[in-house]
Amino acid sequence: MYIVPNDGTIDGSGWIPTDDYDCTARGWYTSAVEKEGIFIEAPSLDLSTKTMVVTISAPVKQNNTVVGVVFMDVGLKTVVDSINKLNENEDGVYSFLVDNDDKIIIHPNKDYLPTEEKTTDIKDYDGQT
Repeated sequence: MYIVPNDGTIDGSGWIPTDDYDCTARGWYTSAVEKEGIFIEAPSLDLSTKTMVVTISAPVKQNNTVVGVVFMDVGLKTVVDSINKLNENEDGVYSFLVDNDDKIIIHPNKDYLPTEEKTTDIKDYDGQT
């Protein structure tokens, strides 16, 4: 988890960004501020872990003024495993997850899962598991 005050970055792992890295210009930052709430970014490849992740962010306010944004990269495998546990039932009901742009992030059918090359829009979903 990271906290990005408007005047710097605090990282739980000790990571220190380079001088040219501006967190406040990132989509997860600006979108959380604009939305004034939790923002779920489209899946992307984490260059450190080489795995697909979803960045979840939310503004931090003090006296109704945004003073920063807290965010976390969540590995899609972790989210998939959690949703798959929910889907272990005999009634035919299943769960899936979409991002803020209606792209499928998690689905029991691997054909709908995002990759670096493609995503599936909920409009293109045919209802098949």
